[in-house]
Amino acid sequence: MKRCTKYYGPEHEDAYRRIEREGKSGWDELHGGAGFDDFSSRAFLEQVLPSYLLHRRHLKPEALRAELERSGFRVLWQGGVLGGDVVCALG
Repeated sequence: MKRCTKYYGPEHEDAYRRIEREGKSGWDELHGGAGFDDFSSRAFLEQVLPSYLLHRRHLKPEALRAELERSGFRVLWQGGVLGGDVVCALG
């Protein structure tokens, strides 16, 4: 069976060589972006992250999960020593 992702390796290697050769700071600049500090998703992240960053890290695992779910997240995994490590998805 033919591998369908075969071309990504050379394409990405070429892009990273271009970034280095042209003195760019990241992938966005290859596509008209304004550099590392002004990446394409910055405005979105600055708008939504303050409402999703939880500052109460003392929550018990069950309370943390409930707060995340009330905020619109789906907890995919929760673990760690104290149960405060999570992997979430929106909705």
